[in-house]
Amino acid sequence: MTNLQTDIQSDIQAAIDAGYKIELQADGVADVISAAGTGYSVNLRIPTCTCADMQFRGGRYEANGHRICKHLAWVAQTSICPHCGAGMVLTQTADGFRYFECVQCGNAKEARIVKSEREARKEAHRAGRDRIWQRTRDPSWS
Repeated sequence: MTNLQTDIQSDIQAAIDAGYKIELQADGVADVISAAGTGYSVNLRIPTCTCADMQFRGGRYEANGHRICKHLAWVAQTSICPHCGAGMVLTQTADGFRYFECVQCGNAKEARIVKSEREARKEAHRAGRDRIWQRTRDPSWS
């Protein structure tokens, strides 16, 4: 398995340099399209990808206990712009400051803020799921 932190192919800049286009939807699903027109559907919530690496080999990278492909790694480095709805790409300055920058309008947002917002959404989703689970197990609920 390849180290996600050191492999250049897992970096979003490698995708941009290779001509890939990443189309994000607000529901955590993205289409990753190569310069040649080959497309893959990526879902960050599950996490899954329709590429051969994920389908037949289970992904070559490991992240947070999951095996993932480079497409999942790329999409994880993006976000939706709250101003225009276009994709935001994770960028890093020479001194290590990480931020998301919109490819369309130039809006920028600090990476740690985006991460905390994602964690809050995950926690809200888990809490909602737990409430539903409890209701289905409660005999007084009808």
